[in-house]
Amino acid sequence: TDTKRLEMEALQNRRLEGEPAQYITGRADFYVREFNVEPGVLIPRFDTENLVKKALDNCGEGDSVLDLCTGSGCVIVTMCKEKNIRGTGSDISEKALETAKKNAEMYKAGFNFIKSDLFENIPGRYDMIVSNPPYIKTDDIRTLEDQVRDHEPAEALDGGADGLDFY
Repeated sequence: TDTKRLEMEALQNRRLEGEPAQYITGRADFYVREFNVEPGVLIPRFDTENLVKKALDNCGEGDSVLDLCTGSGCVIVTMCKEKNIRGTGSDISEKALETAKKNAEMYKAGFNFIKSDLFENIPGRYDMIVSNPPYIKTDDIRTLEDQVRDHEPAEALDGGADGLDFY
């Protein structure tokens, strides 16, 4: 039908304009699962799966784990599903927290969410802290692929002049 054709053309145009396919479909694959993603939330990367593997190797059943800069929640949701941990996801972005909550609900991974700028609103202690913070040097942002530079949230990418602001 004409409606379907127009919808397909609109999706195709979004992709031709450089919008990441994950934002168009609303889905991204991560650690054998599919996660909700949307504009304003960093798209999970394959490299981050290495963080999850290392974290899982070094935490025990029932451990409390804090995921700072949780984004879509892919790290903490995966950890909760792979190992029986008590998780907390934290992010400064309300949009990221909304997306992480959707992903946690989808996978029935119960954990807490806290809106916080790093440790500002984080109470208590944790057995492990995981994080995939912004780490790209400000000057290097312009050299990224168009679909990353122009569509993904700058606050999730920009790690300052030396890429180490977070640290």
